[in-house]
Amino acid sequence: MLAPQPLISEDERERGLQTIVYEAAFSNTTAALTTGVILTTFALHLRADNFLIGLLASLPFLTQLAQLPAIALVERLRARKAIAVWSSVFGRMMLGTMALLPFAGGPAPLLLVAMTLVLCLLAAVGGCAWNSWMRDFVPDERMGRIFARRTTWATITTVVAGIGAALCLEYTQEGSHQRDLAFSALYLAGCVAGIASAAIVAGFPNRPWPTPDHVQLGCGN
Repeated sequence: MLAPQPLISEDERERGLQTIVYEAAFSNTTAALTTGVILTTFALHLRADNFLIGLLASLPFLTQLAQLPAIALVERLRARKAIAVWSSVFGRMMLGTMALLPFAGGPAPLLLVAMTLVLCLLAAVGGCAWNSWMRDFVPDERMGRIFARRTTWATITTVVAGIGAALCLEYTQEGSHQRDLAFSALYLAGCVAGIASAAIVAGFPNRPWPTPDHVQLGCGN
């Protein structure tokens, strides 16, 4: 299922291009429920200190350096779809583990940082493979339109999921067992949405790695 397809029919290609748009609803639901303000609030709930909270905020940016070795990995293995899917699956499994942290006691803040580090590293590696794969799969003349529609779906779902997460926390008392359960539910829901996203991506058509003859640089006349 993750191996390149020697031939992709026009129908398969069109279904794949449509699915790229709708998959954003799942991946951005994951982000809305588990990152940004939600992650910071979760860290505070786990009684993380200022240093750990600052470290959590910096990890998504620091781990982008992982794209440097990821380039070599993608180039060597030439399995962009497999790298994108498996990095997504294993990374988002961290979210399911994070759902247990409200009940982990003292080590919970350090475990949150460690799991976030793994998640961000795998996201950087998977993003490198995903960008290369999509650049080859989506036609140049439709690139802007397709990713504009994807951004629209991403924005809508981020707003809806973000409001839902905010309401979930608003109606639970700070420091209470109900707040523990609320965070656990948010991260579990984020994990489920993330795995669903990876499953959808696994169904995308996958062209073989392009040969040098098929790579065009610059603008033709």
